[in-house]
Amino acid sequence: MEEKVLFSVIMPVYGVEPYLQKAVESVLAQTEKNYEIVLVDDASPDNCPAMCDRLAAEHENIRAVHHETNRGLSAARNTGLQYAAGEYVTFMDPDDYIDPDLLEKVKASLEENPADCVVFGMKEDYCNAAGETVKTFEIVYGSEERFSTADELRPAAIRLEEKTFYGYAWNKFYKLQHIREEGLLFETVTLIEDILFNIAFFDHITALNILNIAPYHYMKRTSGSLTGRFVKDYYELHKRRISALLEQQKAWGLADDEVKRTLANLYARYIFSALQRNCDKRAGMNGKARRAFLRGVFADGLFAELSPFIRLGGYAGLLYGALRRKHTTVCLMFGRAIYLVKEKLPIVFAAAKQKRA
Repeated sequence: MEEKVLFSVIMPVYGVEPYLQKAVESVLAQTEKNYEIVLVDDASPDNCPAMCDRLAAEHENIRAVHHETNRGLSAARNTGLQYAAGEYVTFMDPDDYIDPDLLEKVKASLEENPADCVVFGMKEDYCNAAGETVKTFEIVYGSEERFSTADELRPAAIRLEEKTFYGYAWNKFYKLQHIREEGLLFETVTLIEDILFNIAFFDHITALNILNIAPYHYMKRTSGSLTGRFVKDYYELHKRRISALLEQQKAWGLADDEVKRTLANLYARYIFSALQRNCDKRAGMNGKARRAFLRGVFADGLFAELSPFIRLGGYAGLLYGALRRKHTTVCLMFGRAIYLVKEKLPIVFAAAKQKRA
């Protein structure tokens, strides 16, 4: 009897011709061999469609699927789910790569605790214009965790979000049966499609493994990534993110003051990130418009609910204190300063992000 596929690596492909081969080769190099790769060409305008076909012809465990028109990241992932045959699926970005023992370690954890989801850490590799890695930040959870009931695992969700682990689709292996039973799909929305999918996935799972490893290389390049492009409705999208997280915690009966403090600081971080982005010329905002935007934030119901819980300690205490006290001018000055640091000293900015409270 033919062995059932254990892992499906779904890889949406669009405009990544220089990186696709390395991404696929990092999967082919896995020490655990019970896997398939599903390449979903989202009508890529470069040579990626031919590359997908060539890779599929060369390797019997690679399947190439093509969209006739460009439909976006979420649609490509959803197509991959239709074709996936593995017991567990992951959604790898085609311009990243993984260490050769990732699948082996995920399998070992599942043999110990047959979970609905396995989460792991990452290395953020910052590259210059020549494609050379100039700085790497390793981000791990801090401990190995195994949960076998919903009551045990649900408090971990907010800790995962605080570590930035909850909101990605590429640092997790999901039980495909659960996805299909719940009818889960990725929503077509910018920036927050992963967290919305994960919130829905975690709603009814009963077992979770968290690995204290960083085998995924998340490549941060000077241009080309979605997070590096300007998104005009950044604040509204992340307000939705925080609202969805808060509603899940409330539904689980876990939205105590400590959880609200965690979400309040995440919300504050997104507000300052929005203020920084408002200084970008692509925002088309003058000083008056930026001030009106911030006053609108202060009038928001989510701000009213969470701002009393903003922590004032840590390196960001001055920023967050000004926000909690609604000091408009000071907050706008901090937003401008963050913008200048990010533009002129991106590696310094990245290092500061890793130390944030």
